[in-house]
Amino acid sequence: MKNQVSLKRVLIDGTILNVLLSVILYRSLYVNPVMWVHDYPPDIQAVVGEVEMPLVQTIIVGVTIGMAVMTLSLWMLRGDAK
Repeated sequence: MKNQVSLKRVLIDGTILNVLLSVILYRSLYVNPVMWVHDYPPDIQAVVGEVEMPLVQTIIVGVTIGMAVMTLSLWMLRGDAK
C-alpha cells in the first residue's frame, strides 16, 4: 500500500502538537517569564539585564518539551502503521 498524505491527519496531528506545546510554553511563561528573556528583542533584554536562570527550571522545561514532541511523534507514526 502506498503511503499517502492525508490532509485531515496532518491538520489533526498538527493541532494536537501545537496545543500541547502552546500549553507548555504559556505555563512556563506564567511560572517564570524571565526564563525566556534570551528570546525577547534586544531592547527588552537590555532593560532586563543579565538574568541567572535556575538550572532546574531549564531542565524541567527542556525535558517536558522533548518528551512531548517524542511521545506525540511516536504516537503519530504508530497510526501510520495501520
